Amino acid sequence: MILSFVKQKLPAELAARNEPQLYYVSLVPVHESVHPRVMHRHEDFLEIILIREGAGTFSIDGREVAVRAGDLVIYNSNIIHDERTGPDKPLSWFCVALKNIQGPGLRPNCLIRDGISPVFRSGELFTMFDHLCELLFDQLVQERPGHAVATHHLAQALLAMTRQIILQAEGHIDLGSENEPLAHRVITYLDDHFSEAISLEQLAGLFKVSTYYLAHVFKERFGYSPLQYVSRHRIGEAQSLLISTDLSITEIASRVGYDSPSHFNRQFSKYVGMPPRRYKINYFKRFPEQQSKNDQ
Repeated sequence: MILSFVKQKLPAELAARNEPQLYYVSLVPVHESVHPRVMHRHEDFLEIILIREGAGTFSIDGREVAVRAGDLVIYNSNIIHDERTGPDKPLSWFCVALKNIQGPGLRPNCLIRDGISPVFRSGELFTMFDHLCELLFDQLVQERPGHAVATHHLAQALLAMTRQIILQAEGHIDLGSENEPLAHRVITYLDDHFSEAISLEQLAGLFKVSTYYLAHVFKERFGYSPLQYVSRHRIGEAQSLLISTDLSITEIASRVGYDSPSHFNRQFSKYVGMPPRRYKINYFKRFPEQQSKNDQ
């Protein structure tokens, strides 16, 4: 992943408008999609994903969704997401992160209602979306003079086009199956208790259903077994802690629910493709400014 943040402040007259603001833009080339960010969420911004090449599967709010070139994917704030790719499912995408967004009837930093499908076809607007993302990315990576102003206006255009796509898709919303209530109660519990010891038998007892029924309903809705979901959530949280804190590997392992650092290392490598220490080193080699922020 090649990620670049906005490094300049907006002029006072633009900042005073209280408009949505660009936070960063990233590009995931095809050859790097085999090392994804595992299950994670963002509390104070949303992301707009443009799939440029390939096809694969993402997990968004626990729902397994197919994505392909030309798709727009919306990650509302506080929605857990997980890019599941691999050698057999190469993908490339742009990610545009925006904050200070408010829409009528929506939570802060959301573009769609919770629970609806977050994947939209860009259709004939794909080329325009791709060009906008390339312009945003180039301005930030090259740190061109005045890029804060240029990217601010480009981001407003991207956001307006995204809202246009969402409005066109209204009326074609999948609100879920009859098993939605149980599945969502289970995933809410897992999100709150992912760092604790959890067994399928304990979950089944808690929700007063058989282990088979619980596992079937959960996997049908979310694409993972309950325990697979917990594992991915733990590793995603560990990735966030590795790049945003100075906690040791052992401390992070314990915080996300692993008693054994060696088991944590194996699980992390399984999902991310490299051990946690190398992941952290590689991240800060690419984004040394983030290391500086953590050291302050």
